[in-house]
Amino acid sequence: MVAVIIVEPFFESVVRDHSKGHAVTASSSTTRSPGYRYTTLADSVLLRVHRLVDTLRVMPSHPSVQSTVVRLDKALTAARQLFELYPKPRPVGAPQKVYRGIPPAVVQSVTAGFEAFAEELVVVVMLAHGHSWAQIAANANLTNPTLRTLSESLKHVSGIDVSRAGTWSLRVWRQSGAKMTSWSRTRSRSWNDVLDDADGWMQVRHCLTHGLVTGTEPAVWPGPVTRKSFASQAGVAAASHVLAESGTKRALRLYSALNAGLVYSHGAARIADTVAESLGEIVDTTKLTTKFDTV
Repeated sequence: MVAVIIVEPFFESVVRDHSKGHAVTASSSTTRSPGYRYTTLADSVLLRVHRLVDTLRVMPSHPSVQSTVVRLDKALTAARQLFELYPKPRPVGAPQKVYRGIPPAVVQSVTAGFEAFAEELVVVVMLAHGHSWAQIAANANLTNPTLRTLSESLKHVSGIDVSRAGTWSLRVWRQSGAKMTSWSRTRSRSWNDVLDDADGWMQVRHCLTHGLVTGTEPAVWPGPVTRKSFASQAGVAAASHVLAESGTKRALRLYSALNAGLVYSHGAARIADTVAESLGEIVDTTKLTTKFDTV
């Protein structure tokens, strides 16, 4: 299970990086003919569209916000169960080497599950607003979406403004103590804070999938990957924004990964609640908001 969670996003990043919209042919191979056409970036986009169509085939005839919530809950189940592999009581400080691959796997699983949820929710909203399939295909193919980009996409296609949905806060785990080995769920985060945290976790995903760090050892994590101009990059969340302190470096620990689960599950629940209210639907997001509360 851990291998599947990690390998799929890595393959996706390789396809994006090494295929630049043109076909690559093999010169010789014992298993591929010389003219064999490898997957290109264009192919990968087409595959994502096919995946979206396949998703719609198994969705209810009248897809709802609740159906997207149910599917996200299922997608996050593996990430939740990974924490059960940790010893109890939880180790203080850095865990033994055998457990250090769990937090990176959790982050990969959580962000991948949210990506599918984001695409499906945009489809549900656009269908409810009567958009054509061509318009839906042009807007529902999201790449590495965060809470912020999903919120912006929903506002773009439907006018639904999640940021105006009233007061909201989330408690996440805080690192403390003289040696920074104590953790307590006492840090309160506003909606804007959580948007920044979600951006930071997507930067963690970038670093992991592009092989810039392993995530299993303390490291100096690279700055954020962004299309913003140099002058606008100061406010962009970096991976270090959400990671644990470890001397002069940053580390991906158990409670750090727990925060990733909390941010994306609670954030997705708030977005789903807001969308459902706008569409006049009833949605139950309890399973999302309790998914990582009792780890």
